Amino acid sequence: MKGIIIITILFFNIIQLYSQFKKGESFLSISGMYSRGTTESGVNFNTTFVKEEYINSGMSLSAVISDCFLIGAGLDYNNKNEIRNSNLLITDKYFQAEEMNLNSSILVPNIYVGYYYGITRELYFNTNLKLRFGENTIKVNGQQELTTLLNTSSDINVYPEKLITTYKYKTKGNYFSTSILPEFTYFVTNKIGLTLGIGGIEYALTKWDTKNSTFVLNFNPNNWQVGLKMQF
Repeated sequence: MKGIIIITILFFNIIQLYSQFKKGESFLSISGMYSRGTTESGVNFNTTFVKEEYINSGMSLSAVISDCFLIGAGLDYNNKNEIRNSNLLITDKYFQAEEMNLNSSILVPNIYVGYYYGITRELYFNTNLKLRFGENTIKVNGQQELTTLLNTSSDINVYPEKLITTYKYKTKGNYFSTSILPEFTYFVTNKIGLTLGIGGIEYALTKWDTKNSTFVLNFNPNNWQVGLKMQF
């Protein structure tokens, strides 16, 4: 087994299959990630449960403009779906149960400038400064149930009262973000590279209101993106 690994390494170092970033070259990049998870908190009748699915994908065209820099433009798609369940006991007289389905999606154009550095002949590290602008759509629908509890012996022949409320609405808002996104590229042939985005830093505004701004510093592997970079 060790012999096979050594022969493979020598083979890929002898033949000249690998590409490098060179001025005038252009690339098509496709990347994405998918994650899901659940969180639960609380005890007895006071609990909160959230089930989440998240998709982040995109494609872009870039061109190398110098020995260290490239520029590009692309289109990203983000979709986040949450199912939230909450059970709450209120002063031992009322029990409130609620389920809400929240979906947030955005198709957003972007432009970016990147700095790249060659680690080896095949492996490169680059950091992209990306600007994105689009419209975020949030859809919410749910149901809330409020039950009056029986808590005295005199209530034995009285049925508990239930009040059920349903709701559904949709909101839209302009979205702008600026982010710094580090990435590794490993060329497996002279035309194709494998990419790994390792998270990044982002500042975002919704509806151009600083009250709706977010600052995220996230290098969690659950949010890393994998993809392809193809030279043409």
